[in-house]
Amino acid sequence: MRFRGIDLIRYGAFTDARLRFSEGARLHLVSGANERGKTTLLLAFEELLYGIDARTPMAFKHDFSKLLIGGEIVSSGGETLAFLRRKGN
Repeated sequence: MRFRGIDLIRYGAFTDARLRFSEGARLHLVSGANERGKTTLLLAFEELLYGIDARTPMAFKHDFSKLLIGGEIVSSGGETLAFLRRKGN
Protein backbone atom coordinates (compact mmCIF):
# COMPACT_ATOMS: atom_id res chain seq x y z
CA MET A 1 0.00 0.00 0.00
CA ARG A 2 1.24 3.48 -0.88
CA PHE A 3 -0.28 6.87 -0.29
CA ARG A 4 -1.12 8.71 -3.46
CA GLY A 5 -2.21 11.84 -1.62
CA ILE A 6 -3.88 13.48 1.35
CA ASP A 7 -6.54 16.20 1.47
CA LEU A 8 -6.82 18.53 4.44
CA ILE A 9 -10.38 19.56 3.66
CA ARG A 10 -11.09 21.14 7.05
CA TYR A 11 -8.22 20.39 9.40
CA GLY A 12 -6.05 22.62 11.58
CA ALA A 13 -5.33 25.91 9.82
CA PHE A 14 -6.01 24.33 6.42
CA THR A 15 -9.12 24.49 4.24
CA ASP A 16 -9.22 22.56 0.95
CA ALA A 17 -5.46 21.87 0.92
CA ARG A 18 -4.22 18.97 -1.18
CA LEU A 19 -0.86 17.18 -1.23
CA ARG A 20 -0.11 14.63 -3.96
CA PHE A 21 2.85 12.27 -4.18
CA SER A 22 4.76 11.21 -7.29
CA GLU A 23 3.92 7.65 -8.26
CA GLY A 24 7.40 6.51 -9.24
CA ALA A 25 9.23 7.92 -6.22
CA ARG A 26 10.54 5.53 -3.58
CA LEU A 27 10.83 8.22 -0.90
CA HIS A 28 9.06 11.51 -0.28
CA LEU A 29 10.43 14.28 1.91
CA VAL A 30 8.31 17.13 3.21
CA SER A 31 10.22 20.25 4.16
CA GLY A 32 9.37 23.85 4.83
CA ALA A 33 9.94 26.82 7.06
CA ASN A 34 8.74 26.86 10.65
CA GLU A 35 4.99 27.17 11.20
CA ARG A 36 4.09 25.96 7.70
CA GLY A 37 2.17 22.82 8.65
CA LYS A 38 4.64 19.92 8.72
CA THR A 39 3.52 18.73 12.16
CA THR A 40 -0.12 19.26 11.18
CA LEU A 41 0.44 17.06 8.14
CA LEU A 42 2.05 14.34 10.26
CA LEU A 43 -0.89 14.36 12.69
CA ALA A 44 -3.32 14.37 9.75
CA PHE A 45 -1.82 11.11 8.45
CA GLU A 46 -2.15 9.53 11.89
CA GLU A 47 -5.73 10.67 12.37
CA LEU A 48 -6.67 9.73 8.81
CA LEU A 49 -5.61 6.14 9.46
CA TYR A 50 -6.67 5.69 13.09
CA GLY A 51 -9.44 8.22 13.68
CA ILE A 52 -9.57 11.82 14.78
CA ASP A 53 -8.85 12.00 18.50
CA ALA A 54 -11.64 13.25 20.78
CA ARG A 55 -9.35 16.03 22.01
CA THR A 56 -7.44 16.79 18.83
CA PRO A 57 -5.62 20.11 18.87
CA MET A 58 -6.56 20.61 15.21
CA ALA A 59 -10.02 22.08 15.86
CA PHE A 60 -8.97 25.70 16.37
CA LYS A 61 -10.19 27.03 13.00
CA HIS A 62 -12.95 24.54 12.22
CA ASP A 63 -15.44 23.13 14.73
CA PHE A 64 -14.83 19.58 15.96
CA SER A 65 -17.90 18.33 14.09
CA LYS A 66 -16.66 19.87 10.81
CA LEU A 67 -13.15 18.34 10.73
CA LEU A 68 -12.59 16.35 7.54
CA ILE A 69 -9.52 14.65 6.05
CA GLY A 70 -9.33 12.71 2.80
CA GLY A 71 -6.82 10.21 1.50
CA GLU A 72 -6.05 8.12 -1.52
CA ILE A 73 -4.05 4.90 -1.44
CA VAL A 74 -3.02 2.44 -4.11
CA SER A 75 -2.43 -1.27 -3.51
CA SER A 76 0.47 -3.29 -4.87
CA GLY A 77 -1.99 -4.65 -7.45
CA GLY A 78 -2.81 -1.14 -8.68
CA GLU A 79 -6.26 -0.82 -7.11
CA THR A 80 -7.03 2.69 -5.86
CA LEU A 81 -9.08 3.54 -2.78
CA ALA A 82 -10.14 7.10 -1.95
CA PHE A 83 -11.71 7.71 1.45
CA LEU A 84 -12.68 10.41 3.96
CA ARG A 85 -12.32 10.59 7.73
CA ARG A 86 -14.58 12.89 9.69
CA LYS A 87 -14.70 13.70 13.36
CA GLY A 88 -17.31 11.54 15.05
CA ASN A 89 -18.14 10.20 18.50
